[in-house]
Amino acid sequence: MPQEIKPEDLIVTEQDGTRRINHDVLESYGLFNLPKSVMRSALMVYYDNAARQGSSSARMVRTFIGLATSITRFPKQVAINFTRGAAYRRNMRMLRRYSR
Repeated sequence: MPQEIKPEDLIVTEQDGTRRINHDVLESYGLFNLPKSVMRSALMVYYDNAARQGSSSARMVRTFIGLATSITRFPKQVAINFTRGAAYRRNMRMLRRYSR
């Protein structure tokens, strides 16, 4: 069983008040392996960083958050692809842009 991860292991607050994600740690642990509260906190950091880059970026991350939080409502094959398949890898590459 993976070691329990805490928000402070993933989320770093800079001196200017901005937050960033240690994306490498998140990728190695797995986004959907995180406890729900930690996953939600991490996704909100991605959203805040995307919002600073523009409305299009914010909308893309907000859409991802909506899908990620309701993935269990999708058919099993869709959920598998979204949580560990090709779509998961593509989404992780997309989120990396908003980790800072």
